[in-house]
Amino acid sequence: MSERRCIPHAIPRGFLKLIFLQMLCNNPMHGYELMDEIEKKTDGAWRPRPGSVYPALKWLLKRDLIRLLKQGGKGPHVYEATDKGRMYLEERIQSIQQTFKERQFKMLRLGFDLFFPGKTFAEARFELIKKAIEQFPALFESKDWFALTKDKQISLLKSHEKLLEAHLKMIQEKLAEFR
Repeated sequence: MSERRCIPHAIPRGFLKLIFLQMLCNNPMHGYELMDEIEKKTDGAWRPRPGSVYPALKWLLKRDLIRLLKQGGKGPHVYEATDKGRMYLEERIQSIQQTFKERQFKMLRLGFDLFFPGKTFAEARFELIKKAIEQFPALFESKDWFALTKDKQISLLKSHEKLLEAHLKMIQEKLAEFR
């Protein structure tokens, strides 16, 4: 995993702490396991450095959001999330989701001007939707797809089928208005 395709400074401030907390809610881990897991989840695009990891863990420890399960000595420090940490994570996720919803549309408009110069916002959105639909078949070849259970795959396919049918109907109705 040699080539990095992600700029670490692009990670929002505080995001790494939340990612670590979420990971430690699932499994106790030590610092290098956290780094390895992030590198794996990003397909090698990013591996946080110890200079980012250990201050973040110290911050979480200081606020009792995680605890030390095993002190170093001969092995690495192992951390796990506390109940307080689980509650904190849930609250922060809700807050981030709300903030994202409020800012999403405004930021998208700004981004479209940058990435789709000369196009209207509507044209750019249609182009993005088209690209997403064109990439859909690649999903079925991805390791993420194969990691899902058969029931989950069926559930996702059915929900997307309903969504696409509803959108097709909407498109047909819009086209009928022009006839």
